Amino acid sequence: MKCFKHSDVEAVGLCEICQKGLCKECAALTSSGITCRGQCSEQAPPPVEETSSEAREPRKRKWFFWFGLLSLLVVLVFVLLGVKKGHEEFHAEEVKANTMEVGRELAARGAQEILRVMVESIASGRMTPEDFFDEDYEAIPNSDPPKFHTRFDAFFDAKIQETIDTYLQNDRVVFAAPVDRNGYLPTHNTRFSQPLTGDAVKDRLSNRTKRIFNDTTGLAAARYDGADGQGVLMQVYQRDTGMLMVDCSAPITLDGRHWGAFRVGMELR
Repeated sequence: MKCFKHSDVEAVGLCEICQKGLCKECAALTSSGITCRGQCSEQAPPPVEETSSEAREPRKRKWFFWFGLLSLLVVLVFVLLGVKKGHEEFHAEEVKANTMEVGRELAARGAQEILRVMVESIASGRMTPEDFFDEDYEAIPNSDPPKFHTRFDAFFDAKIQETIDTYLQNDRVVFAAPVDRNGYLPTHNTRFSQPLTGDAVKDRLSNRTKRIFNDTTGLAAARYDGADGQGVLMQVYQRDTGMLMVDCSAPITLDGRHWGAFRVGMELR
């Protein structure tokens, strides 16, 4: 191999940088080997930066930091959602319990008031026990759902409607009215005793008086006699209008006979 500069002279080695042949005159001995005495410094390839484990370590630590932070945020979101749901469920149960307690008190009071009116009317000779236990329901023509008259509904219309309307002053109370043991409701609150319009949908909402409510909830309320010692029957149900209700029913006993109950319907909200 000849020297790249002196082509007639044998090379003694290769430049460590440019790999060209060098004679003794052209070569320079350094700690790293033979070079061209600086002649090829501008031609030298750029040093290759090695990616050592030390160089990768900061990036690795940064990745773990952000991953950990994101994981912590995700966990925190789920914890907060769980706390919120738990609070809502606790609040709902608290509202339900409070509603039932208020309903229990109103139903018991209503039963006493209706019984007092019945007893006083019998004592005055205005009505008889047989009048109140009348089950000969006389159908009211052209009523759908069917409505009925009895020997005591007109008396109740005159004597108790104003009283039972006062129960609706509590904005959670939807209705408060007496029913006989068959579920017959002789006198409803004024808001549910509006004149019939012929519009079935409207009338179902605004005229619910003098109907027999013998659905499962209604009949259970009407026939609850308090024999279980609870005093008031509590039932959660969905009304035929779609509203979720709690029905609180206290028994009414006249002359030792179970007549029916006073029902208080309260909206669960």
